[in-house]
Amino acid sequence: MSFQTDIEAITGSISSITTEATQYLREGVKQVTKFVMKNPEMKMRLTQDANLNNVSPQLVMTNVLHIASVTRLDADTNGQARSCMEIPEELAGQYEDVNSIYYTTKLDPKYYVANNTLSVLPEPTANQTAKVKHITPETNTALSESDVANFPPELNRGVILYAAGEVLRKFLSLKNATLVGLSMQDVVPPSSPSLDSIIYNGPGNADVGGGATASTVSNATNVTASSKISLGAAPNYDKLQNYTLSTIGNISALDLTGISIPSSNIGLSIVTYSGPSNSDVGTISTTSVGFSTAITSGDKADVAPTPVYNTPTNSVDFTTANIGVDAYLGTEDIELASAALRKEQQKLQDYQADIQNNSVEFNSSVEKFRADNQMSLDKVQRDLQASVQTAQLDLAEAQADAQIASTKKDREFAEKSQRLIQNAINDMSAAIKDNEFKIAEFNALINKYQAEVNTTISEHQSNIAREIQKAQLLRSTELSQFGVQMQDELNNFQSDAVSYQSNIQAELDKTQRDLQALIVEAQNDLSAAQATAQLATNVALQNQAEKSQRLIQNAIKDMETAIQNNAAKISKYNSEIQSYATQVTEEVQKYQSELQEVVQDYNWIAQQYQITKNDFIDFLSPYLLTRGVPSEVAANDRPS
Repeated sequence: MSFQTDIEAITGSISSITTEATQYLREGVKQVTKFVMKNPEMKMRLTQDANLNNVSPQLVMTNVLHIASVTRLDADTNGQARSCMEIPEELAGQYEDVNSIYYTTKLDPKYYVANNTLSVLPEPTANQTAKVKHITPETNTALSESDVANFPPELNRGVILYAAGEVLRKFLSLKNATLVGLSMQDVVPPSSPSLDSIIYNGPGNADVGGGATASTVSNATNVTASSKISLGAAPNYDKLQNYTLSTIGNISALDLTGISIPSSNIGLSIVTYSGPSNSDVGTISTTSVGFSTAITSGDKADVAPTPVYNTPTNSVDFTTANIGVDAYLGTEDIELASAALRKEQQKLQDYQADIQNNSVEFNSSVEKFRADNQMSLDKVQRDLQASVQTAQLDLAEAQADAQIASTKKDREFAEKSQRLIQNAINDMSAAIKDNEFKIAEFNALINKYQAEVNTTISEHQSNIAREIQKAQLLRSTELSQFGVQMQDELNNFQSDAVSYQSNIQAELDKTQRDLQALIVEAQNDLSAAQATAQLATNVALQNQAEKSQRLIQNAIKDMETAIQNNAAKISKYNSEIQSYATQVTEEVQKYQSELQEVVQDYNWIAQQYQITKNDFIDFLSPYLLTRGVPSEVAANDRPS
């Protein structure tokens, strides 16, 4: 099966993010290689050869994770592959200078790395080639493939798990964006209708003509119905009312200030052996003195600076005030507040990833530091042993001279030579033992330093993991609380809507009663006007009474028309209120359904990510035991 098929078996379809998934796959090859190359057996299987010659004398180090060894042939034919010792870049010029004491020959080749390029000294030729054993992960692996070039097939599972984990992290980010994008459409409540005022003023004598007495025309005047109904504003649904977010504490930065970095200046001794000459012991007449002179061991090993763990440059401040959550909550914008929290959580995860990557780099550099320095120290010891052997040969020669000496003076010279040589051997042996002690002590300090760094990193990662778990729990809990609050608010709104409609009906009923009372009053006035007209004895009084009848009748018709208009407006408004309440309920239910779906998907992805992460750790665990590293370091050297 292809890598894509295997990844999708864990994550589901990745067709929407194939570009990112391809990158995650290639990063997985690199990450798995970084971890498993600490295992000696896997290190050998991951190692590749690069041949350097006159055409390609250098090796570009862009994707190289580790240099296992560098050798160079010392002759055109039947040449011996000589091990190359790494030297600092800044000293390369001295090793190339024929006039320098550091000038290197084909019998003692060197290599250095400068500008991301490995170079060998002396430079390889067509016949005197160099070979670099290196670990370089494949960078062009595709989703459609099922194997990685130059990669043990049993490690493919680790690559798949790593890529799947990163895909799930991407899906979490996308779900966060979906959650932020969720919104409930605002439903605008209907505006209250403008109701007509209804006032009845019965016509008086001034309206129908003068001359009539109060006893003759006794119409009710200035009889006014209750003021028009004030319906007020319809109840409004506030989806964010009373929603608050808890505060998460700040996470302290990784602090390694209390861990002492071992000094690489361990004070190794330079051991020099110069065989005694005739000027030291005199002239032996019977034989010439052929002792080796000025034989000096290689310079003391250049112990590289101790690797230092680099803490991530980015900082994480997880307090809600600093990341803007409190400000968003002040404006009751839960979406933006949640988005700010999720953004900082992503920073936290990136920060954790940086710590892990830097931890891997640190442990890798420590291992390379050990290997490189050991090569240098071994060479010094070999040189010292060679000097001792040379001295022992001189000692044997001096003993032979003493045996064949013909005079007492010659024997004294030969015996003096033996003493000088033996003293030199003793001094060199003492220096060798002292260097060995210093080297062992330095290695112990390096082990202690590495263990302390890894322990501190492990504790810091545990703290971060707890904070991430706390943040995820907070998110889940408060999203649930948010849903409950939304439902409570909906229930309150629906109750307010029913109460509002009931109040409208009560006000309407009261107004109707008042209006009916006005109509009754007007009808009484009308009856009085009719009676006055019937009793009138003159034309003027009769006309006055008939005019009163018309005015009253018109007032009754105007009030009845206003009553009908108000009733129609209120009926329409009640219908709008009911529609508004229905829309609010539908929008809330739709939002809750979408929110629940996103949260369920998010929780599944988060759980699957945790499972995949644990599977990745379990897969790597058998390969993480390293030679020469304390068990507690190996135990803590785990991806997070």
